[in-house]
Amino acid sequence: MEAGEASYGDVLTLEDVTALEAIEGLTINQIPSWSPLAIKMNYQVGPTADVNVRQALTGAFDFESVIGAVSGRGEILAGPLPTRLEPWHKTDLPVIRFDMEAAKTCLAASAYPDGFDIDYVYVTGIAIEEQMGLIMLEKLAELNINLTITPLVWPDLVARAATPDTSPGMIAVYSGVSYLDPDALLWPCFHSSQAGSWSNSSQFVNPELDRMLEDARGCSIDQRSSRAQGALRSGPADDCRERCRNLRLHRNRQRCLGHEARP
Repeated sequence: MEAGEASYGDVLTLEDVTALEAIEGLTINQIPSWSPLAIKMNYQVGPTADVNVRQALTGAFDFESVIGAVSGRGEILAGPLPTRLEPWHKTDLPVIRFDMEAAKTCLAASAYPDGFDIDYVYVTGIAIEEQMGLIMLEKLAELNINLTITPLVWPDLVARAATPDTSPGMIAVYSGVSYLDPDALLWPCFHSSQAGSWSNSSQFVNPELDRMLEDARGCSIDQRSSRAQGALRSGPADDCRERCRNLRLHRNRQRCLGHEARP
């Protein structure tokens, strides 16, 4: 791109973005993506089946350090929907914050007060997912939680997520929407029929939430706002199924030369 031999680039490193920003005539798309980054926690097997453990892991996650690792190109979301998914995204949903004292309290109330071993799996080659693991490694050590960080190529990661017994305690994946409908994200991530897929690698099963999502599918697109928010206010935020569910990182940074970016 610097030599004029390419007119478009996608998913570049932060270092490349910084270098390209200085080139006259090159447009860097800074519009937030529709791709929330989540750390899914195994809801059925292992320590993360305990809600107090999930809350402890959530409290021990240093969101601000992760955002700093992407040079501020990210934000902590209120709920699982990206902010650009309007009108369904709401700002009055709970926002998860880093709180080590709360993490210690939750762990003490769990079945694992003295700590435990846990695997964190991420997609090979995605730097921010590796950095998240390293940030967790330091914080979880303070709780006597031994974290094993394992990179896997995508097919192996998907296979690992197929059953509750093979799925790791934590798995990092990007979700996203390909059309303007909250169902495009909520159904694959939270409906019980999707348990064992990469999008619901948390192995989450909840008949009540299933019913709400199914009812929303029977509504018009204009009616789905209130139904979707009802689903959001149900289980997902309350039991901390996904650690990083509320952290969206701007992974998709299109680089355009000679024309305006209109995502």
